[in-house]
Amino acid sequence: MNVHILITRLLQLLFHPFSVVCYAAIVAIECNMMTPLYIPTQVKSILIQLFIWILYIFPMISIMILKRRNIISSYTMLSTAELNPVIAINSFFYIVAIVLLYAIKAPFVLWIIPQLALLTFLFYYLVNIKIKLNIYIVSLSALLGYFIYSSVEYHYNLLSAIIATIIIIGVVNFSFIEEEIIELKGALLSMATGLFITLSSLFLMS
Repeated sequence: MNVHILITRLLQLLFHPFSVVCYAAIVAIECNMMTPLYIPTQVKSILIQLFIWILYIFPMISIMILKRRNIISSYTMLSTAELNPVIAINSFFYIVAIVLLYAIKAPFVLWIIPQLALLTFLFYYLVNIKIKLNIYIVSLSALLGYFIYSSVEYHYNLLSAIIATIIIIGVVNFSFIEEEIIELKGALLSMATGLFITLSSLFLMS
């Protein structure tokens, strides 16, 4: 395995579609998007650990179990058919996150994260029947849309998160196109889809 393929596989593991929502929640908490709750640092740390377990570790464990039972063929390259059980299982974790966020009366910009994840994967599934999209690029673009909206609408200082996400999307696009996982047209459509889902949903629900 050459260095390029190794980097691509590493990116696929770090920015798995079902872990992007966890990154959004961590950035939201660390950038004080929890205000006006003004939660103490210790509570903030507990919340982050909770979200890591609910939105990253548990979903990844479920994917490993599905792979071990041969329900899916790969940890990273999930086909449309294989997405069905993965989306169903991860939807449960997103619902748990929504309930917890509602219980602590979290602001809109935080509890909307798992809801956006559900909408993104549902929209991807429906569109991907006709148009070949890439779930990695769709989910990362949805994350970018969330950061842009939160920065513009609520004036949160998310410039670093926005720049980092753009760079990651560019690297992932380049790697996937180089490996012929997706064509340039499909990559651009995937980016447009992720941005459209997030921005349109946020404007409609805010």
